[in-house]
Amino acid sequence: MIMNMKECQIKSVEAVNAMDEKMKAKHDVDTTFVHLVEEVGELSRIIYNKKTKRFNNTKKELEEEFADTVALLMHLAALHDVDMEKSFV
Repeated sequence: MIMNMKECQIKSVEAVNAMDEKMKAKHDVDTTFVHLVEEVGELSRIIYNKKTKRFNNTKKELEEEFADTVALLMHLAALHDVDMEKSFV
Protein backbone atom coordinates (compact mmCIF):
# COMPACT_ATOMS: atom_id res chain seq x y z
CA MET A 1 0.00 0.00 0.00
CA ILE A 2 1.33 3.41 -0.96
CA MET A 3 0.39 6.37 1.21
CA ASN A 4 1.43 9.97 1.34
CA MET A 5 3.12 11.48 4.38
CA LYS A 6 -0.14 12.97 5.71
CA GLU A 7 -1.81 9.56 5.60
CA CYS A 8 1.24 8.04 7.28
CA GLN A 9 1.05 10.60 10.09
CA ILE A 10 -2.67 10.01 10.60
CA LYS A 11 -2.20 6.22 10.61
CA SER A 12 0.72 6.57 13.05
CA VAL A 13 -1.32 8.64 15.49
CA GLU A 14 -4.18 6.15 15.26
CA ALA A 15 -1.82 3.22 15.88
CA VAL A 16 -0.21 4.83 18.93
CA ASN A 17 -3.62 5.80 20.32
CA ALA A 18 -4.88 2.23 19.81
CA MET A 19 -1.80 0.88 21.59
CA ASP A 20 -2.41 3.33 24.45
CA GLU A 21 -6.02 2.23 24.76
CA LYS A 22 -5.02 -1.44 24.81
CA MET A 23 -2.22 -0.87 27.35
CA LYS A 24 -4.18 1.71 29.38
CA ALA A 25 -1.34 4.18 28.84
CA LYS A 26 -0.89 7.64 27.34
CA HIS A 27 1.83 8.71 24.92
CA ASP A 28 2.24 12.36 25.82
CA VAL A 29 5.20 14.35 24.47
CA ASP A 30 7.70 13.05 27.04
CA THR A 31 6.58 9.42 26.87
CA THR A 32 6.55 9.45 23.09
CA PHE A 33 10.05 10.90 22.94
CA VAL A 34 11.43 8.32 25.37
CA HIS A 35 9.70 5.52 23.45
CA LEU A 36 11.10 6.89 20.17
CA VAL A 37 14.64 6.84 21.56
CA GLU A 38 14.08 3.25 22.72
CA GLU A 39 12.92 2.23 19.23
CA VAL A 40 15.91 3.95 17.59
CA GLY A 41 18.08 1.91 19.96
CA GLU A 42 16.38 -1.31 18.89
CA LEU A 43 16.82 -0.35 15.24
CA SER A 44 20.50 0.40 15.78
CA ARG A 45 20.98 -2.96 17.51
CA ILE A 46 19.55 -4.82 14.53
CA ILE A 47 21.65 -2.82 12.06
CA TYR A 48 24.77 -3.42 14.19
CA ASN A 49 24.00 -7.14 14.43
CA LYS A 50 23.68 -7.31 10.66
CA LYS A 51 27.01 -5.52 10.17
CA THR A 52 28.90 -7.62 12.70
CA LYS A 53 27.01 -10.84 11.93
CA ARG A 54 26.60 -11.18 15.69
CA PHE A 55 22.95 -12.26 15.43
CA ASN A 56 20.91 -13.14 12.40
CA ASN A 57 17.91 -10.82 12.65
CA THR A 58 15.30 -11.24 9.95
CA LYS A 59 14.35 -8.61 7.41
CA LYS A 60 10.88 -8.60 9.01
CA GLU A 61 12.41 -7.58 12.36
CA LEU A 62 14.29 -4.76 10.63
CA GLU A 63 11.12 -3.60 8.86
CA GLU A 64 9.17 -3.64 12.13
CA GLU A 65 11.77 -1.50 13.90
CA PHE A 66 11.82 1.02 11.04
CA ALA A 67 8.00 1.15 11.13
CA ASP A 68 7.92 1.60 14.92
CA THR A 69 10.49 4.39 14.70
CA VAL A 70 8.64 6.24 11.92
CA ALA A 71 5.27 5.84 13.67
CA LEU A 72 6.57 7.34 16.91
CA LEU A 73 8.33 10.17 15.09
CA MET A 74 5.11 10.98 13.23
CA HIS A 75 3.14 10.83 16.48
CA LEU A 76 5.62 13.12 18.23
CA ALA A 77 5.31 15.63 15.40
CA ALA A 78 1.52 15.52 15.67
CA LEU A 79 1.74 16.16 19.41
CA HIS A 80 3.67 19.32 18.55
CA ASP A 81 1.03 20.21 15.91
CA VAL A 82 3.56 19.72 13.10
CA ASP A 83 2.18 18.55 9.76
CA MET A 84 5.06 16.44 8.44
CA GLU A 85 3.85 16.61 4.86
CA LYS A 86 3.94 20.43 4.92
CA SER A 87 7.23 20.47 6.83
CA PHE A 88 9.12 18.03 4.62
CA VAL A 89 11.22 19.74 1.97
